[in-house]
Amino acid sequence: MLKFAIVKNLVNSGAIKIVKNLVIVESPAKAKTISKFLGNDYTVMASMGHVRDLPKSKLGFDPDNNFEPKYIVSTDKKKVITDLKKQINKDTTIYLAADEDREVRLLLGI
Repeated sequence: MLKFAIVKNLVNSGAIKIVKNLVIVESPAKAKTISKFLGNDYTVMASMGHVRDLPKSKLGFDPDNNFEPKYIVSTDKKKVITDLKKQINKDTTIYLAADEDREVRLLLGI
């Protein structure tokens, strides 16, 4: 109960901001532009590009498990992921606004 009271006091004081809607884009420039169009109920943050990739030193998928990909988090993106996680809680709606590049087209089959 004490932990909840401390968090509630931090939220009420403005020290912690609870984000209702988080929009994640790839670049800071896009984050700045998109945030101009969305209201105060939205927070827009940049992932600074791709945050995970297939490993370079070994096979990037499991052929025995329906070719499931084996992603790794890029070492230079760990802080970005930590910062994004700080903005969310169980009530946060997350929107991934990916660039329409070839990776997205491959994922969507277009």
